[in-house]
Parts: sequence; structure tokens; C-alpha cells
Amino acid sequence: MPRSPDSYIDPYIASPAAMAAMLALEVALARSALDPRLLLLARLRTSQLNGCAWCIDLEYGEARRAGEQPRRLGQLALWRDSALFTARERAALAWAEFLVRPTPQQAAAALVAAGTAFTDAELAELSLVLCATHGWNRFGRGLRRPLAPLGTA
Repeated sequence: MPRSPDSYIDPYIASPAAMAAMLALEVALARSALDPRLLLLARLRTSQLNGCAWCIDLEYGEARRAGEQPRRLGQLALWRDSALFTARERAALAWAEFLVRPTPQQAAAALVAAGTAFTDAELAELSLVLCATHGWNRFGRGLRRPLAPLGTA
């Protein structure tokens, strides 16, 4: 039977073992020494670039609960033009953008900024966090994860 383009495939039902592995990765990444708010900004920017409404909604809420200011979250898509982000946050955001949409023009600047702002171990952790985020974005967008109705999330 053909699937409706609006139907949601629940990966927890369709592939429980793979989803258990994704969740185990998240548990491991939660032990990161990196600032959780920096990671949430980088995750949210990744989800914006990937166009995953469900992930954006989730990460925005998590960032707010972690104390992130709505003004900074509102400026995230324009972080290069905003004075509201630190050099370390800018390096993380540039790295996130480079991993989602790598171009030769971005490569040198992203690597220099990341290499200046992060140790090798931190950059590896940041990359793994963003890799996991990209995977969740594929589930959310590709499998059509619906947003919770307004007022319920």
C-alpha cells in the first residue's frame, strides 16, 4: 500500500535496535565537558540548516530551559551579524555550518576558528554531537515527525 507523503514513520517501532543505539550515543554525549548551552546553540543551528521543525522546536525549548535568552535564539540564524555570541560560540556555529554544508571556501576559516577555540578532544566531541543532531534531523524531517500542537509542548 502506498504511503501518504504526510504519514509519519516512527523509527522506535520500525527499527528499535537502531534507535536504542542512537539513544545510547546521546547518553554518552551528555557526559561532554563542553558547555551544554554552547552545544544546544550548535544543535539548534544544525537543525535550522537541515530544516527539521521538530528538532528546532525541541532544541529551542531545551535551550530556554537551560537559561538561554530568547533574544540570542532569535538571532541565531544571523549569528555572523550579531554581537550577542562569543568567539567560542561563533567557532562552534561555524563548525556546525561547515559540517552541514561543507564548501571549500568555508573549510579553512572553520578549521582555523575551531582549532583556536577548541582542543582536539573538544572538537571531536562537538563533531559527534553535531553528527548525532544531523541523524535526528533526518528522522524528524525525513520520517515526517509531527510537531506537538501549540500549547501542549
